[in-house]
Amino acid sequence: MVNSDVNTIKAVVKVIPNPYMDQVNINFNSAENGKAEVRLTNLSGNLVKKIESPVSIGNNNIQLQNLSSQSAGIYMVSMVVNGKVISSQKIIKAL
Repeated sequence: MVNSDVNTIKAVVKVIPNPYMDQVNINFNSAENGKAEVRLTNLSGNLVKKIESPVSIGNNNIQLQNLSSQSAGIYMVSMVVNGKVISSQKIIKAL
């Protein structure tokens, strides 16, 4: 769930593979150096996994790993860079 006090910026973020089994690769282009946070939530808004990673200006890749124990279904992955939501999209956990 995204808080209304967080700035939102649209960016091109590729989440692959979709559907996924055990890991997800998130590729994105950052306009600034800083800290990224990836949040994986279920459709009820409950946080399933969160990771933080440093980012550099330009192309970046972050991996969410060890996801095989999650139940199959639809999840939301949100990408936050320096406190700004740059992407939120649905992804599917395969059986």
